[in-house]
Amino acid sequence: MKNIKLVGLADYQFDIHLPLRSAQRKNYNFTTQIKPKNARLSVTWIAPAIENLNGIINISRNDASSEYLNAQFIGKPVLISLTKATKDREFMSSIISMEGVTSITAIERDFEYKFNDSLAGENIKYQLSLNIPRYDLPQPKPFFLNIKSDLKQAVINLPYPFSGEIKGIRQLDMNLLFPSEDSIHLDGQLYSDIRWDIYFKKNNDSWAFNRGTIFLGDGPIMPLDSRGLHIRGNTDWIQFDDWMKFTRVNVNKNKLADSNFIRSIDLTMENLFIFGRSFEQQRVVANRGSSSWIIDLYGEQAEGLINFPYEFNGQQPLELNMDTLNIGKSNGAWNGSKLSPIDFPPIYMKIKEFAF
Repeated sequence: MKNIKLVGLADYQFDIHLPLRSAQRKNYNFTTQIKPKNARLSVTWIAPAIENLNGIINISRNDASSEYLNAQFIGKPVLISLTKATKDREFMSSIISMEGVTSITAIERDFEYKFNDSLAGENIKYQLSLNIPRYDLPQPKPFFLNIKSDLKQAVINLPYPFSGEIKGIRQLDMNLLFPSEDSIHLDGQLYSDIRWDIYFKKNNDSWAFNRGTIFLGDGPIMPLDSRGLHIRGNTDWIQFDDWMKFTRVNVNKNKLADSNFIRSIDLTMENLFIFGRSFEQQRVVANRGSSSWIIDLYGEQAEGLINFPYEFNGQQPLELNMDTLNIGKSNGAWNGSKLSPIDFPPIYMKIKEFAF
């Protein structure tokens, strides 16, 4: 229980069985029963704590269990159970499981983190497990948490494919691993085809995003050493206009703390919708440069290189060096912003094969 601290009043009973013969002393055993009375259970690196803990905790040399454990977490009642890890998980000692209901407002308040309207909802059911490693091993595994939720009462205000428009089960399954006191590793899955592998580092007294990968679709996640967020994989469609609008709203409200957050993108899309047009079977590879996105396009309708400046209303030109650009027919009414020519930077275009 290295990462667990129990503070407060409790009744307890402790028994030990110690053979008198030295040759048999390795067969010793002990049993402890603890009955917390509105106690406080805190976990290293995690705030808030579990409050008003009541029930019975049983611990022996080879077992751990609980009876009628209940408490308050994030301002709501939770049911808690303590169990010994199963034999197929030899690197784990015991597991503390919790079931409860919470809201995004409560999470923002107690964890001091803002989702900035990207996530909202009340009465969200969740299951949380604290997986305690065996510290008697030569190289103990890191302590980690697992969070599961069906997200039925959650609203995800992000453009597709992160919005709730995806078909299938709306399931969140995420691990938070704590390899050291100054690092957190997140891996998990949202829906059936969005996965991530993300690292945070402690900077003074606050946590800062370090590096990570978000993967869409099937296939393994390849770990990357470079800093920033890398987006990989494939999806059925992307609406460029929605992402541009989302980015501009967040920038205008100063909600993007790190302008270098996204470092690279490599996505293959069945359809890329942009300015009312559709580009089928399109691959987009984008890398962050010193002053612009360097974008490589691969596909029958669009293939070539684009330099897209970060400051769209600045003096740096938007450059297109295309082998092929087939704009094609409109895919329906476009409700995007009406832009004036003065809203654009200088544009340099070189296109070998152009069709409209």
